[in-house]
Formats: sequence, structure tokens, C-alpha cells
Amino acid sequence: MNIRVIFVVSIIIAFALGTGIWSYLSVQGLDINQAYEAGSLEIFQNSSAGSLPHEVTIKNNGPESVKIKIGDTLISSNSENMVIAEDRIITPDSAVNIKTYCLEPEKRALSGEKLVPTNNSSRRIIQIIRDSNPQDLEGSLKAQLQIWVLVSGGNLNIYRAEPYALRQNQGLSYTEMQNNVSEAKIEVMTKFNLTEEQLKNVQNLSDTDQGQSWIDGIIIWIRTNIGI
Repeated sequence: MNIRVIFVVSIIIAFALGTGIWSYLSVQGLDINQAYEAGSLEIFQNSSAGSLPHEVTIKNNGPESVKIKIGDTLISSNSENMVIAEDRIITPDSAVNIKTYCLEPEKRALSGEKLVPTNNSSRRIIQIIRDSNPQDLEGSLKAQLQIWVLVSGGNLNIYRAEPYALRQNQGLSYTEMQNNVSEAKIEVMTKFNLTEEQLKNVQNLSDTDQGQSWIDGIIIWIRTNIGI
């Protein structure tokens, strides 16, 4: 490739990254918990049991932008707890639909229920989501089952609640569903180098660092605003 072309492309990339860093650092906005505590956010479950992936509606009524990131966890006393599956920035006085995955296979999602943000999900769940594509049905199914395998310690009941609804909605037989769960279990154990016994006790394994660095924040801004 011509050296001049390489130089020009490098300048363009450096400019885009520089603009992203400057914009992020100058207008960070609030994270989802800060915005909710300030009374700026309304969050509702938008999809019903068995949807893949799920979807929530987040309305920002405040004067500042709000950063929504993969791994943000939403809880409900009646409906399924959810984990955010995409990085987004919600501008003031706007509402967006955000893709999510379920965190509680023993419950069912109820459309219209209010949700409340809480702590981030574990690094393992965040990695599963980042390795998936919520826009792709097959990829979403794999990610959802891997999350359920992880939170259930490998003992996922496919005959009730959300897994039962998902199987029905996707037109899967019990045999097909069980085969998919078995594959997801193997993938989780391989991905995180877990034995069967470690998977059973995965909630007790060290995985406590839930923080987001300023570099992560810049990446979110670039993905949202520049599309790279």
C-alpha cells in the first residue's frame, strides 16, 4: 500500500479517536445508577416471557446524557431481572429501547413492569454478552443459555418459567432445548476454564471487580457516535 495512503488513513483514525476521547472526557454524562438516583430515569420491561433477546425501554427525563453499558443489571420484584446487552448513550429528554438478557431462569418476564438499576453483573456474564451478537437469533440463544448455565451453577431447569417460555417461542422440542443447554454448559466450562464442581459453586469464585475504566467509557462513546 502507498505510504501516503497509510499516512492519511492514520491521521483520520487518530483524529476520530482524539475527537472521541475529548468528547467523552468533556461530556461524560451520568451512569445508569446516578441518573436513576437523581430521578431522571424511567425503566420498563418491554418484552414478554420467552422473547430473545429481551428488550427494555429506558426514558431519560433529565438534563444530562446517560451512559448505558453492557453488564448494567436491572431488577424487579415481580418480573425477571435483566442485564443490559448493548452500550448506548441516552441523550436528555429521549427514550430508547435496549436489548437485554434474562438473569433469573426461575422467573418469567412481565411486559410493562418497572425495573430498577443495581450493581453490575459479573465479568463472566459481561464477557458472554460481549462475545455475542444480540441482533443474531442463534447468537442470542447461545448467550442466553450460557448466562443461565452460569447463574444456575449448571443445573438449569428447562421445564418451567422463562426457559419453558423461550423453548415454546423458539419452536424447540425438549430434546433440542436440552441439547442446546448441554452445549452451552460445555462452552461456559471451556470459556472460563471451570470444572463441573467449580461451575456448581461459581457464585463463590472470585469475580468481584465490576468497575468500568475511563478507557471503557471512551470505547462506548466511539461505538455509539462514530460506529467503529
